[in-house]
Amino acid sequence: MFQKGIEIIFSDGSPSDFSNNLSICRDNSTNLMYACFAHINQANTLQWDANADYASNGSIFLQAKPVGNSSTVIQAKLCTPTSQTSPYLAIATTSGAMIYNPTTEAVMAWFPLNVLESCLGTSNGQIILFDCSKANSVTFKKVIAEHNSAIVDIASNNVEKLCCSCDTSGNIVVWGKYFRSIQRKIATKLSYSCMNFHGRKIIVGTYTGKILVFCSDTGTLLADINAHIRQINAVTCSGDCSKVIVVGYTTVISISEDSILRIWRFDDENKPDVCKVTCLHSERLENKALVGAQFLDDTGTAFVIAAYDYSKLSFYEISKQSDETINI
Repeated sequence: MFQKGIEIIFSDGSPSDFSNNLSICRDNSTNLMYACFAHINQANTLQWDANADYASNGSIFLQAKPVGNSSTVIQAKLCTPTSQTSPYLAIATTSGAMIYNPTTEAVMAWFPLNVLESCLGTSNGQIILFDCSKANSVTFKKVIAEHNSAIVDIASNNVEKLCCSCDTSGNIVVWGKYFRSIQRKIATKLSYSCMNFHGRKIIVGTYTGKILVFCSDTGTLLADINAHIRQINAVTCSGDCSKVIVVGYTTVISISEDSILRIWRFDDENKPDVCKVTCLHSERLENKALVGAQFLDDTGTAFVIAAYDYSKLSFYEISKQSDETINI
């Protein structure tokens, strides 16, 4: 169904062993693709053109302010505000949160943390919001304290105007637009490692290798899948986290520390309370602990995989249409 294509080499560093340690974004004004990942005390960036004929590397070294000691980067994410055509880079570290413009190489905003805190969200459950509504301007907006445990992941769905956050105690909070209201809380007491949206469904990966699918409207558990034998490090849909149309159905990628990449078929007819899941593709990448996966576009015809301590991005593209299912 999918076949491995080219690999692009990083000139400086490789992904750290954090879940969701790969972010991909397209700059529609230049048709360049951007990628980033966290590497020890720096955020590494990569950009290439549509044909992958041109690639350039960069890195942003983080120091703990005002001491000047190095600060561990935990997450690095690319996002494009509505006021911008090119992406910003949001960097979460053990000393604070930074918004960085990779095009101009300028720090747009910095929010320092107490020395006993670290930022993902934060280790104490706070979510830090920045206002990016004005062109070339980023300002700190507020801190939201809804979680009581460390934040594991934050996911958004721009089509449905939803966000959700989860913590280490197994609590999921579904937020309305701009985090202005809470639409639902889901308490499970499970250990989550990553999260994403598919339409109005919340897809969660766990430290035990399960994939759980919840209805964001009701909080109902729709699917419980024994997907991997080790921690799941990413579950991903297309760029807007709502639709990935490959061969007439929706697909979701999961990757894990067990070195296995799996692609899942979701048959749900866009109903928020219906979920039928089939495994379409399974592949082992020998001796690679997989830490990140992202689709390259909204069609779901190509995606990229990142592995811990491996200085290359692996590209995959659809090779043929197939309805073959795989028993796992």
